Amino acid sequence: MSDRPIQTVGETMDVLIPVIEKDLAVLPYVIDGIRKQVVHPIGDIYIVAPNSKKIKEVCKRKNCQYIFEDEVLPISKKDLDGDGWMLQQLIKLSCDTIASNNHVLISDADTIMIAPHLFMAEDKIVFYCDDEYWHCRQNDADNNRGNHQNPF
Repeated sequence: MSDRPIQTVGETMDVLIPVIEKDLAVLPYVIDGIRKQVVHPIGDIYIVAPNSKKIKEVCKRKNCQYIFEDEVLPISKKDLDGDGWMLQQLIKLSCDTIASNNHVLISDADTIMIAPHLFMAEDKIVFYCDDEYWHCRQNDADNNRGNHQNPF
């Protein structure tokens, strides 16, 4: 029995997931969710990460391609003053230098797909969005502004 809920459709897409060791507990579920819930045929899944034996073991067990993050960009986390979030964004923007297919799904290492996802339909890209937002409570806003009075 296949892990896929429905028959795949459309063009093959590769997947890119930037990862660090703190993501290892959930990463296998992220990979399984992509393989099960993405409706399109999946090519390679690229795990872009620092040099880590544990991450490499997960890649091998889950049949993913490990890419050393320092080989993706001409700069490193050190060049970004240790800003891992910025490095992650630059890695995502570099997906075209990593993937072999024309279409690439970029996933965060903590996003588990639990329902079928279609990303291309009738030669158009399907963009999922949500109206979820973070509502700032007044006390939080005051604390973030150094307890200054709210001008409103």
